[in-house]
Amino acid sequence: VNELAQLYVDDVQQLGGRWCLDITRDRPGQRLKNRQSRRCIPLHPVLIQCGFLDFVQQARLWRRTTLFPGVVWGENGPGDTAGDWFNRTYLRKRCGINTPTRTFHSFRHCFATFGERSKVLDTRLALLLGHSAGQSVLRVHYVKLATPADLSDDLNAIAFPNIEHPKYVPETYEKAFAKADLEESRQARLNAVYGAPRRG
Repeated sequence: VNELAQLYVDDVQQLGGRWCLDITRDRPGQRLKNRQSRRCIPLHPVLIQCGFLDFVQQARLWRRTTLFPGVVWGENGPGDTAGDWFNRTYLRKRCGINTPTRTFHSFRHCFATFGERSKVLDTRLALLLGHSAGQSVLRVHYVKLATPADLSDDLNAIAFPNIEHPKYVPETYEKAFAKADLEESRQARLNAVYGAPRRG
């Protein structure tokens, strides 16, 4: 969740003709668990069909630096507030899923499970999930790293359950962007007087 919540707008980019999320620690406040966590993840076609790139464009129109409005960057990064909102508000209250082991992190387990059942190589799943693909002599010295196109093919090979996804409607989120813009403008004024709070 922290990898997603800490995305900057320009972390969504085209590489080799594929839209990807550039998971890095290059910008203020960003952090990763380990060096394998740094990667480019291709966007699934369903995310694009649902309008994720329209959301990114809306963030650009609001001249945002970070992608998601209203996310609080706490001591451990922005993942805590995003995860708390998802787990407590969305999952429990809206979806009625109250099993304590079902959290935002469950998406990783589902992804790995459906990937394995779809016969995607474990090493490629590891690359998509930000884990080490292994340190064998063959892998370290001879196997060429998978390209975004290769990983996109792997992603498209995974048979996920068929779920209805609503199309993104920009007007629905204008208030969230406006509220975040107001709060961040206020914070910028406070920072000019008192100095910026430190981010991890």
